[in-house]
Amino acid sequence: MVREYNELAVKIGIVPQSAKYAGGRDYELEPDLDSGASDSGNCSRLKSGVGLRSTLSVTQRGTNNDLFTLNEELEVVKDQVEECNGTLSTKEHQFHLLNRKFQEEKEVSREGWW
Repeated sequence: MVREYNELAVKIGIVPQSAKYAGGRDYELEPDLDSGASDSGNCSRLKSGVGLRSTLSVTQRGTNNDLFTLNEELEVVKDQVEECNGTLSTKEHQFHLLNRKFQEEKEVSREGWW
């Protein structure tokens, strides 16, 4: 159980002490090898587990707030891109009309010279 906890603690970033969410504390569990096999779930110490859940909850709330803000900003950018794409389509259509008009006038002027 201790090994499994420590492996998961590494994955979520609370072990080692320098891990992203450890906050400078060491949350690694160390097995009590002196207690014998009769009490295999016993751990001699939890190096500083007080407040971990609270710290992670605060971090999660902050991350969720950041995610919400980023999603709002993304929606604004998407709307702007959509608006720009509409403007681009309009300008391309105008360009093609003007180009066609130019080509027609060019042909008319060539026919007039011959």
